[in-house]
Amino acid sequence: MYLIGLVYFQDFLSKRLPRQSVESILLPILEQKIDLYKLFDDFVAFLLSFNLSVSSIKLYVAALRSYFAYYDIDVMPSKFKRKVKMPKAYREDEQALDVQDIRNILLVCNNRRLKAYI
Repeated sequence: MYLIGLVYFQDFLSKRLPRQSVESILLPILEQKIDLYKLFDDFVAFLLSFNLSVSSIKLYVAALRSYFAYYDIDVMPSKFKRKVKMPKAYREDEQALDVQDIRNILLVCNNRRLKAYI
């Protein structure tokens, strides 16, 4: 997953900053020529264009944060939360099966052992 996150980041860099790569972007960030949090925000927007799940986007951003931490580029959590708009994971409440659904499942099931279990 770490590698996939970096591949997406390389693809993002090739479209946004054609002369930069995953390795060459480190120096401008360290010299503060490129705003790190703006880069993260643009990267999240780029990932959203691929219709990825929210958990995948969070995982790829975490991989990128880890990559930057390896090269001593500190990402402050408080600044990150204020400046980078992460997508929210909406959760639906679970609902119990009604009697009609249970009957349909039993009618469709052909295996006697599984039917007894259901």
